[in-house]
Amino acid sequence: MTQLLDDLRALDALLSDESKWTKGAPARDRRSGAPTNPDGDAASCWCLDAGIVRVCSSTSIRVVSLRTAIGFAGAAKTYRWNDAKKRSFPEVKPPIARAIATEEGRVK
Repeated sequence: MTQLLDDLRALDALLSDESKWTKGAPARDRRSGAPTNPDGDAASCWCLDAGIVRVCSSTSIRVVSLRTAIGFAGAAKTYRWNDAKKRSFPEVKPPIARAIATEEGRVK
């Protein structure tokens, strides 16, 4: 197993269902739904990029590797994609699943 595969699986688990994903803010507080620190204990849902950063413990090389594996070059592109007006949760999971499948095939 590779660090990238571990991170991809952790991101998939973090964004396990629609209640764990958000848009319009990096993360939201579990009680109020207000924007909050993605690394804080109160965070209960994350946008795609904040989920990446949380999974990677803000380690920049891992963040860049994970973004790249999913198909995004930079935080701004990830945020814009995540926050697109018509974006919905069912569109968030496939890039993660494809990246997992690609990495699993690479490490076999």
